[in-house]
Amino acid sequence: MQQNFTITCAIPRTGRTFENFLVKLKLLGVDKQEINKILNISKQSKSMSRTNFQEASKFLVEALQELPCFGLFIDRKRSHRPYRIGFLGYEWLINEVLVRVEGEEPHNGSSLIRLDEIDWAVVGLDELLTMTQYYLRNPTLVTKWGMYNYNIDKPTGIRIAGSAQLTRYNKTLDREVQDMVGFFLIAKSKNQPKPKHTTDFLTHLSTYGNLVFVKGRYVEIVKTAYPNLKVVSVEDVEDAVMQAESGSVGLEIVQTGNTLKRKGLVLYGAPLFLSESLYVVN
Repeated sequence: MQQNFTITCAIPRTGRTFENFLVKLKLLGVDKQEINKILNISKQSKSMSRTNFQEASKFLVEALQELPCFGLFIDRKRSHRPYRIGFLGYEWLINEVLVRVEGEEPHNGSSLIRLDEIDWAVVGLDELLTMTQYYLRNPTLVTKWGMYNYNIDKPTGIRIAGSAQLTRYNKTLDREVQDMVGFFLIAKSKNQPKPKHTTDFLTHLSTYGNLVFVKGRYVEIVKTAYPNLKVVSVEDVEDAVMQAESGSVGLEIVQTGNTLKRKGLVLYGAPLFLSESLYVVN
């Protein structure tokens, strides 16, 4: 068999980054009808996911009739781990170059780059730090993506080529804005921490404080930055903070803050780092 594509790219199978990237492809001349079909099916995938393989396969068959670019995967972000439709792969002509775009687990992008199995990947800074902090001199200094390449201390070919500059429509502003998230300290509104700076408070907690709840995938980042912090790995940081004893806090990736507001939680201080979608290469 002979490949037709020239280069390969890995993107998340579903989610905001996946949707934002496909929308950007429209601006690069890719068939808009194809993109819209893919986005429409992807937006249904969460509600159509099933714990029964046969039931999930029925939606896959329907999706493949629309466009042959989907597959089933296990949605590990949800506690019951259902089978879910996700983007598998497709080839598009972008600026006269035939590109194979492949769907992957978000955290696998940097691993595939390191193994030289793809040419470039769309990866969030939070995911990149999770998978590659071993190579960095001091991960706590990488609060923005521009600091990453300069903090590499051990041999690795992984480099950030730049921001993917993915945007998303914001209802409040009524316009497209760059899609970014922050890694924030969160707490109950009645027990908002008193120190003025996030880092000061985390340093205080390292010596005297109560528990700090962190989603499993980010535990190592936090432990590296604050080795004496009493970190507890949880599946849902917001729920853990709400149910915990007074004074407990959490560290969580926050996009809009709407969920926090609905649950009566507050953001505290500046983010430990800002994350956006990046182009990562070897």
